[in-house]
Amino acid sequence: MPIFADQWENADAIASAGAASVCEEDERTAASLGSALDHVLADDGCRSAAASLAQELRLMPSATDLVPMLEATART
Repeated sequence: MPIFADQWENADAIASAGAASVCEEDERTAASLGSALDHVLADDGCRSAAASLAQELRLMPSATDLVPMLEATART
């Protein structure tokens, strides 16, 4: 449920990956939010896409891993 800043782009990216449903501002009723939540929690495709995204995130370097590279870049 994006509200401001880059949340819209992030929500669209996650929905495009199949791991989310995005509720537009004018569609945010208790019924539509409940329906979107039920879909995401019950849908095997959403679960699989979320697991895939989680694995991608786990494989990304951490900020701690990147600090030496950033320090080396700053020195050049």
